[in-house]
Amino acid sequence: MRIKIAFAICVFFGSFLYLFFNLISPSLQAREFLKKESKKQKIITKATTNTAKKDIKNLHVSVKKINKEPINNLKNSFDRVDFIGKVNQYFSDVNISNMQKYIIDDKLYFYEFKLKATMQNPDDFYNFLSSLDGFKNVIKISYPISIETKGDALEANFELQVYQEN
Repeated sequence: MRIKIAFAICVFFGSFLYLFFNLISPSLQAREFLKKESKKQKIITKATTNTAKKDIKNLHVSVKKINKEPINNLKNSFDRVDFIGKVNQYFSDVNISNMQKYIIDDKLYFYEFKLKATMQNPDDFYNFLSSLDGFKNVIKISYPISIETKGDALEANFELQVYQEN
């Protein structure tokens, strides 16, 4: 009887050890591995987040530098005679019509008007567009832009908006 009890105890402990080493121990090892991987991922995530925050800050600073000129140009008042002089460098028979002022809010408004002008070739129009980058005001050209043949010349019709601060 003692041998049977001892044998039963040995079988029980043997079964326990077998289950422990084959079922429970690998789960514990996997858990430790997952903990280590989780810590690595947290470190990588933190480093990536810090890098992204620095990149966003640097981007914000560079965008401010890039947009400084247009923002400063909002402070310049629109001079119609000066603008017509600029347009006359690229077009002839310039006609500005339907000039209206629209208030966006208490700090910003814009003038909208139609421009009709004659040019010799399409390059004059593209050169005019390029020259607006250096103009003292913020100008937006609205679509549609109509360019039609009138004899030997081309006639362009389009709308412009000139933005300005109050």
